[in-house]
Amino acid sequence: MVSVLDKKHHAGVIDEVIAPTASQALHTRVPPLATGNHWNCKLLCGDTNRRLLQRQIILYLTDGFGPQLVNNRLLADDFAKNGFKTVIPDYLHGDPIPADALTSPESNFSVPDWVAKHGPERTRPPVDKVIAALVENGVTRFGGTGYCLGVVLLLVSMTKFIDAPAPWRLKARSWQFMVSSGSKVDSFPAGWAAPWQADELAAGGEFIDGPALVVLVQYSDTPVGRYDELGFAPGRRNWNIPKQVATFNYESLPNGSWSLSVSQVGQESNPFFHVTVNQIPVISKVPIPLSTKWFSNMFSYAQPPLPQGPLPEETGTDKWAFFQPTTIGWLHLVDIVPELKAKNEKERKVVGDGVFFPAVVPKGVGMYLGDMQIDLGPSTWKESI
Repeated sequence: MVSVLDKKHHAGVIDEVIAPTASQALHTRVPPLATGNHWNCKLLCGDTNRRLLQRQIILYLTDGFGPQLVNNRLLADDFAKNGFKTVIPDYLHGDPIPADALTSPESNFSVPDWVAKHGPERTRPPVDKVIAALVENGVTRFGGTGYCLGVVLLLVSMTKFIDAPAPWRLKARSWQFMVSSGSKVDSFPAGWAAPWQADELAAGGEFIDGPALVVLVQYSDTPVGRYDELGFAPGRRNWNIPKQVATFNYESLPNGSWSLSVSQVGQESNPFFHVTVNQIPVISKVPIPLSTKWFSNMFSYAQPPLPQGPLPEETGTDKWAFFQPTTIGWLHLVDIVPELKAKNEKERKVVGDGVFFPAVVPKGVGMYLGDMQIDLGPSTWKESI
């Protein structure tokens, strides 16, 4: 299984979050915040009381307009006036969204292009440095507040990781459909894995022809809480499954259909995966029992070693993982309709954008599996296949 995107691969509790209501009006008064370079990271700091207790420190991650926006400085100033030492990392490296980018009729600013240049591999390191430095300087407890892009970064940076070794017993529901994966002369389709790991995962291997499966899973009960996955198949540490964070959207339509889409964090209006799931008259109402135990080794997996990712939670491995999950549940046949326009083709529609997920087309009918119970045992680790 490859190209799995995971909305949340860890869980935990932030010590304290403070989020006042921000005004939508743009202010002009610039508050007196100290600025400078500390811990190899540009910081701004609001502090009206030098004798603050450790519990009165706030890590403030702004929205995409950065600490340069007057409104964001005013919020920091308000925290300081109320007795909180406020630390503001410039995690955007001095490249925020201009204040008039979204309101000026003359602006040609592209939010998707800007977001693409400010992924977690670039924005996360400054925040990690500040948190590590606070701890090194004896700070044992502090609050955090974030807005828009900042709140996503805050949750990832300040969340405690849970070590949850196999076996896992899971409850979920899933939408699945077959696609044509190409022939032996083809390579893996574009978007099958993140760019920084695709070449290494495919190195030394050969693309094998045959049908492929697209799987979207919504987990309701797991050892690490609820999360979602989207996979293209012909937990990193436990099973060598490559994962990246994404935003999942499930919309139940009035006619009984479902609109399912997946996007990069912060780009919800521009999904890289989008399908509509329609009921097939009469046929979709008939439940079909399913147990993968009936198919023996057909559902066995062999996953290659994973390269270490740019983020700490993107764990690298050095051995092949072999495992055989079992699934039981009820299957309903459905119709899967692709919703994204294929590049350079006016009429053809595909399920993925070809960048973050393969631009493939459903083949035949799809499946909806409700009330799934999945047993995902420990992997067998080997040096080679």
